[in-house]
Amino acid sequence: MSAVLLCGVLFSMLYLACSESVKPQANQPPNLREIIVFPPNVVLGGTTRVTALVSDPDGDPVTVTWSTDGGSLSSTSDPTTFWTGPETAGANKIFFTATDGELSIADSVQVLVGEGSIYVTSDPPGANVSLDGATSLPTPQFFEKVPIGPHRLTLAGGEFLYSEQFI
Repeated sequence: MSAVLLCGVLFSMLYLACSESVKPQANQPPNLREIIVFPPNVVLGGTTRVTALVSDPDGDPVTVTWSTDGGSLSSTSDPTTFWTGPETAGANKIFFTATDGELSIADSVQVLVGEGSIYVTSDPPGANVSLDGATSLPTPQFFEKVPIGPHRLTLAGGEFLYSEQFI
């Protein structure tokens, strides 16, 4: 075989091998790691922060869209938005969509809206009580407009031995 023919064959084989390894990959949809809602529940007309942790495995720009079945959103197109609940109690959904211009993903979260009150006493009175880590106040203590959902109640005092409770 002549050197020119051999170089041509080798070049063709090298070109085919390289062109096969550079094939474009199929587009993948955005990846939603988590939607964070904090606080997870609000009082009537209260506000919570909602953040979507979203990325695109291909590095494509991601466009986000928020909507809700109740209440209002501060932004419908930013990865983080603030949701203000309605003045009526109930469960509300916040819907999320992310797209890379070709493929999209969707998810939703639920936020409970409502309020109640908690009255804390101790025997003997005078123990310090804190609700969700807020300032300690002596018992008896009345907490009003508390969002529905779980709360951490802590009682403490120099002469008292109490335990932390979830309510």
